[in-house]
Amino acid sequence: MFEVGRRYRLTTSDHDGTGYHTAKVIEWAHPLLKVEKLGSYEIINTAAAQFVSAEPVDEESRTAKAK
Repeated sequence: MFEVGRRYRLTTSDHDGTGYHTAKVIEWAHPLLKVEKLGSYEIINTAAAQFVSAEPVDEESRTAKAK
């Protein structure tokens, strides 16, 4: 599902509402996603209810959408 080195727009939801951020995937070991974030990293459990979606936002994905 995720490609290491690719950038994604990640959508999460919690008691404060829905949030978005863009991050580069460092490692993917289902269900854990490790992403680069502000010079550090974050691990996201994609099986958790708080994880909503991820959409690629790199040049390759923009080219594919344009076709």
